[in-house]
Amino acid sequence: MKTKIPIPNELQDRILDFLHNHSHTLKVCALVCKAWVPTTRYHLFSNIILGPRNANSIAEIFENSDCTIRRCIHLEIWAVLLWVRTAAKLLRYLPNLTPSSLVLGNWPFLDQRAIEILAPFPSVEHLLLEHMWIDDLHHLDNVLVRFPKIRKLHMKDCSLPDNTPYAPSTRDHPSFTPRLHFLKISNGQIKPFLRHFVKRQISTNVLSLKYLRHSDVSVVGKYFSMFGSMLQEIRIKSRSGSDQFLGAIGSVLSVLTSSYFFFFHQRSSVMTETCNALQLCNPYLSM
Repeated sequence: MKTKIPIPNELQDRILDFLHNHSHTLKVCALVCKAWVPTTRYHLFSNIILGPRNANSIAEIFENSDCTIRRCIHLEIWAVLLWVRTAAKLLRYLPNLTPSSLVLGNWPFLDQRAIEILAPFPSVEHLLLEHMWIDDLHHLDNVLVRFPKIRKLHMKDCSLPDNTPYAPSTRDHPSFTPRLHFLKISNGQIKPFLRHFVKRQISTNVLSLKYLRHSDVSVVGKYFSMFGSMLQEIRIKSRSGSDQFLGAIGSVLSVLTSSYFFFFHQRSSVMTETCNALQLCNPYLSM
């Protein structure tokens, strides 16, 4: 009588990995074999989006002693969660999931109360701040301090009051200078945030600015002059394609001496030009 050779757990897990996009099949597999539960739940909960509709049910899952959700890849925390009854409990569990990507979205304000609720996330490397009102740049510093391994920062539709003064670091508001690989500011106020990053000496290898305005060009030039040697790629999208605007962009790019790639997206155009930035702007540098 032949004996069946058991399939090693590593191979079983590898087979289940191929089902990462098939949630129904993963749920069925979780009911077939107890040994498959950790892997199936890893894929089922690899992306967790927290809002008021599912916060209470997910909190019950985490509080269950039989919970096998140990980690996730992507986590989204929407601000309305702060007013849910179980928010404080739920937010305690989230850092244990060690997500590498985090979204903080639709925060109508970013003040000390909101920051205190947000626990440190030492595992996060990619952070998206979306639709966020920041009334004090110290609060932005206090958020970044909670992500010591951050490599990609995207600020989308973020705003702050006009003429917000520079916020020097203090004992209560320590500054943090992350080693960014990618920095993107889109659809929001580029000038004050980029000026703050210049003061904080926050450099990056890839800089992406969406909907750059003519009034933003001066601070972009300061950023280039300080961190030009570190930039490897520059992406700029603007609603303006005038010769005056392109000439201003060419002037600030002229301070760069290292080789890099430059992508310029122009309004009402589906064409994207990819070339050496100095070659692209050369006609305007002689104006």
